[in-house]
Amino acid sequence: MGFRGGFRLRLALAILLFAGCFSVPALAERRVALVVGNGAYKNAARLPNPKNDAEDVAAALKRGGFETIVGLDLDKAGMDDATARFARAAREADVAIFYYSGHAMQFSGVNYLMPVDARLTDETDLRRMVRVDDIVADVQQAKNLRIMVLDSCRDNPLAEELKRSIGRTRAAAVSRGLAKIDSPQGMIVAYSTQSGRTAEDGTGRNSPYTTAFLKHIEATDEIGTVFRRVSADVYEGTKRTQLPELSLSFIGEFYLRGRPTPTIAAPSPVPTPVNEAASAWSVIQNTTSQAVLEDFIRQFGGTIYGSLARARLDELKKSLVAVAAPVAPAVPPQLAQPAKSAPPVQQAVVAPPTRPSAPSADAPKPAVGVFPASRTVKIGVLSDMSSLYADLGGPGSTAAAKLAIADFAQTNPEIKVELLSSDHQNKPDIGSNIASQWFDVDKVDMIVDTPNSGVALAVSQVTTTKNKVFIVSGAASSDLTGPRCNANTVHWTYDTWMLANSTAKAVVKTGGNSWFFLTADYAFGHALERDTAAVVEKNGGKVLNKVRHPLNTSDFSSFLLQAQASKAKVIGLANAGGDTLNSIKQAAEFGIVKGGQSLAGLLIFASDVNALGLATAQGLVLTESWYWDANDANRAWTKRWQTERPGKFPNMVQAGVYAGTLHYLKSVAALMSATDGKAVVAKMKETPTDDPLFGKGTVRADGRKTHDVFLFEVKKPSESKYPGDLYKLRATIPASEAFRPLAEGNCPLARG
Repeated sequence: MGFRGGFRLRLALAILLFAGCFSVPALAERRVALVVGNGAYKNAARLPNPKNDAEDVAAALKRGGFETIVGLDLDKAGMDDATARFARAAREADVAIFYYSGHAMQFSGVNYLMPVDARLTDETDLRRMVRVDDIVADVQQAKNLRIMVLDSCRDNPLAEELKRSIGRTRAAAVSRGLAKIDSPQGMIVAYSTQSGRTAEDGTGRNSPYTTAFLKHIEATDEIGTVFRRVSADVYEGTKRTQLPELSLSFIGEFYLRGRPTPTIAAPSPVPTPVNEAASAWSVIQNTTSQAVLEDFIRQFGGTIYGSLARARLDELKKSLVAVAAPVAPAVPPQLAQPAKSAPPVQQAVVAPPTRPSAPSADAPKPAVGVFPASRTVKIGVLSDMSSLYADLGGPGSTAAAKLAIADFAQTNPEIKVELLSSDHQNKPDIGSNIASQWFDVDKVDMIVDTPNSGVALAVSQVTTTKNKVFIVSGAASSDLTGPRCNANTVHWTYDTWMLANSTAKAVVKTGGNSWFFLTADYAFGHALERDTAAVVEKNGGKVLNKVRHPLNTSDFSSFLLQAQASKAKVIGLANAGGDTLNSIKQAAEFGIVKGGQSLAGLLIFASDVNALGLATAQGLVLTESWYWDANDANRAWTKRWQTERPGKFPNMVQAGVYAGTLHYLKSVAALMSATDGKAVVAKMKETPTDDPLFGKGTVRADGRKTHDVFLFEVKKPSESKYPGDLYKLRATIPASEAFRPLAEGNCPLARG
């Protein structure tokens, strides 16, 4: 891996020139640090380690040439004074470090550090804490390198007290652990554990994180290597229960204890295992391939990067499943068609798996031809696995895809199928990066699900560039089959045009002719608002105003007050998931419905209704393309799905993942190839769809899958007879009317 010839000479010269930025001896470079250890809390359980942590870290940094401000058991006034002194020092410094050990918490995504005199009777008391964002601004004043270390994600009893004081609706704003900080340029942000999780206090003199930090901070290694070694030691030292989170965003190298003096004439050193491991890890650290990680561990398992690879592999195994043979359905044949007169009881939710039943007479026949024995079809479930849309897709979508693969394998056992899954975190850049890696490195053939229209639009573009297949079930934007359609994308389950032309039309026709929109401020919300406003106005209604809120908002009070003041008859909720739930709950607190206005949930799922409870959700009118309790086939499939998701009920997105995956695999089998994405999608369009959940249908030229959809009303608690009995049917909208006419979508594929 060494550099050769003239390039080595140029590189060495460049190192000598660049050394002035990051490796100047301590006397020529000003280094400042603020180290705070808060443990003697007056209104919460005391922490034994922070004082020791701060004293030991401060001593280590002083040995490294830092001017160190040390704060032990600081109250609010003391923290304000220490941070002010640090801010003034950082302005003149080349390097600044902030190290904190103690209690901290997050509220509505904002992180706070807790002085020892902190109390939380209500959210006003947050003003008596120190905002981490303010510390970030102080650290950022340093000229070259800025480091923030937060050994502070311990369980916080005051957070629970705050939850109780502010009520059930707003309690969701108080989250476990700390919120992630995206490190600004030139900065390192290190958490003692992953964002949103809690860390161990430890039983020795120092916490597990500080113990590892003290072990490595005085080493002569580059600072990035130092922090990666700290992470690896913490993970191993806590028996793989605590994995620190690290965000590095700087260019160049930095050595706290000086760097090796570069020499031009000397030959390149023989690569060491650690150096080779570091180079290899930088390439594969984000892989979702189990085989790649296992190969890395075989080669470099004895290095710190081997520990990081094992941590990555452990996480991956929780979401990665390979299916190469038929999998047993969860329902015995005698239960496959339960009578409607005997509704399912609670025990049916956790029905045990049994041997597979024989394929039915109308099951798909094995394709004629031979699929290459060495070829594996790879499918990736790209979803929200941990945030506001996790119940809509998430692990439930992965479970649905497994069932599709199992059903396909019954008649096509010779075709191997591998299933991967990953969390796009509702960020288009992360989603598109995962898609690119899956397609290029892991050789994935098809991606499915992807709630969040912004992510879906980005992944759709990557898919067509790579000539793969993308089946959208979770995202809603009708632009996916409109102006931004392509020959590699199929939109399966629902879209914003469908929602608007069913729910909104029904509401306007029953007198809801003036609207105020509460809209999620990203692609999905904009599209749903646009399509719904068009329907309202087309049917004689008026849109009085709108307000847009950030994704994953916990406090809707200001938005709802604007809606209430508008006097609109209908407040249209152009959002989804947790945002919709919080909107409805907080609207009830403000008495909006009691005051005469109504709420139109433009995208509500069965999982949302379950979360709200029938007492809150009763009377809501909504549109779905699939409901678990609509017929015998849906109920039988639900029992199978519940073997992996006990106590839950699937929704239309998860049903769409199953049906879309099954139709894709049938098309691959018909072609005897998954290589050419456009050819596979063309086959999907050519072949009529037919599956147990959506029945017969078609995929149009624009990629829109068409089927009947249903207008439901949420039952009253007195009308519900068993768990999951949520809806009564108001209308069936035929496929020919449910989706936007092909000629009106402006999709280039529909023009010729």
